[in-house]
Amino acid sequence: MQSFDQIQNPQEKRAFIDQEDRNGFIKKVYGILCAQLIITAEFTLLPYISEDVLNFMGNYPQIFVLCLIAVLVSQLVLICNRKLARTVPVNYYILGIFTICESYMVSFICTMYEPQVVFIAALMTACSVGGLTFYAWTTKEDFTVMRGVMSFVIAAIFSTLILCIFMQQQMDRTALSFLFVIIFGIYIVIDTQMIMGNNKYELSSEDYILGALILYLDIINLFLEILKILGKKKE
Repeated sequence: MQSFDQIQNPQEKRAFIDQEDRNGFIKKVYGILCAQLIITAEFTLLPYISEDVLNFMGNYPQIFVLCLIAVLVSQLVLICNRKLARTVPVNYYILGIFTICESYMVSFICTMYEPQVVFIAALMTACSVGGLTFYAWTTKEDFTVMRGVMSFVIAAIFSTLILCIFMQQQMDRTALSFLFVIIFGIYIVIDTQMIMGNNKYELSSEDYILGALILYLDIINLFLEILKILGKKKE
């Protein structure tokens, strides 16, 4: 198994040629990320539109454990074997397995909450991340932490207003949700900058799969934290 220092060997990296190459990389990362989030959204929706799917999840909880194992293994493979993570189409297959299994786990967790709560948490996450995604796709300048944070803060304010309009929540829960959106949002922006910035943890232009994996996990964590704050589990 490669050590972290070996993985980060500059001689093995294909650096970004210029700013256009760098922005092209981040757009590719966010394109893959959007595909992952669409898959997760579809999985999350299934048990709410099909009682058979809901019953299946309830009757076979061991599948959740199998998915957890698959998620851990596929994640370790992509992180520890940088050569494999850059090999097309194997890297897409592994990321696909990871995304499907993670999506099943998220869907399983969501079945424990009321549909309205899941919808609001998903909407807040989508609005917040959407602001950052829009900035990443449209900017022709260097992706900077400050501008990324500002995009996320504006989107977070908008998503919090949605929460206040569509869902009667106590002020403390609303404030806590907003705080978590901001904290995780800054974390996502920093991770984005670290993925493509000039620092120790920079990925090469061939590491778009790893970049998407890192940001996807950040966003899923944001969604689950909002869900826990807003939601009451089903009786």
